[in-house]
Amino acid sequence: MYFKPLCITLALAACSAAAVHASEIAISDNANNTVTLFTGTGTQIGSPIDVSANTNGASGVLIAPDGSIFVTGQNSNNVAHYASSGSFLGNFVAPGSGGLSSAQDVKYGP
Repeated sequence: MYFKPLCITLALAACSAAAVHASEIAISDNANNTVTLFTGTGTQIGSPIDVSANTNGASGVLIAPDGSIFVTGQNSNNVAHYASSGSFLGNFVAPGSGGLSSAQDVKYGP
């Protein structure tokens, strides 16, 4: 299944990025270190995922083809990997590795 991430700047200061997968949209909230999933019609799916234990300054977000979620930590300089349920799977790029500095976006595909 191919999908195209949607990277936008939102008018809300706390929201920093969005990604689209099938009929789900994920929006990261930099100020609260959360990621919230929505249906394609704007209905929130479950509670926001608290990513503060593994990222600082949640910025970029990507929903992978398998439904898992990647979140960049703008202040922690990492890319954290989460299951669609919100459970932490590990760091895709660990803090202090990968040469990241103020990571703000993540994309998948060609």
